[in-house]
Amino acid sequence: MNYKDETTTLSDLKKLMKNFVDDREWVKYHDPKNLSMSIAIEAAELMELFQWLKNDEAVALKDDPERYVDICDEVSDIMLYCMSLGNVLNIDLSKAIAAKVEKNKIKYPADKCRGNYKKPMKKSQ
Repeated sequence: MNYKDETTTLSDLKKLMKNFVDDREWVKYHDPKNLSMSIAIEAAELMELFQWLKNDEAVALKDDPERYVDICDEVSDIMLYCMSLGNVLNIDLSKAIAAKVEKNKIKYPADKCRGNYKKPMKKSQ
């Protein structure tokens, strides 16, 4: 299969990861605790690639073929573990992501957050 963002679904990727895990009989290791820890570990490995760099240096890594592959690998590891966690917990990732964006729209209204990274103050404050 030719995998591309424009044509590949989350379901396709979840199946790809499920087959990979099943073929190796790793299901016994893929529990929520281990998978959540693996996501955190891979996220730390991604952060390490940017450690000590200035923002412009970090952005420039996309133009360094060797380092860019390392970044893609770490992002992929994170996503693969997320797919596995979705498989284990029967999470409909598309539904969960869309629901979270809706919650974030309420938490961070565009008219109060546009161009500002700070959380808006709650009405009681």
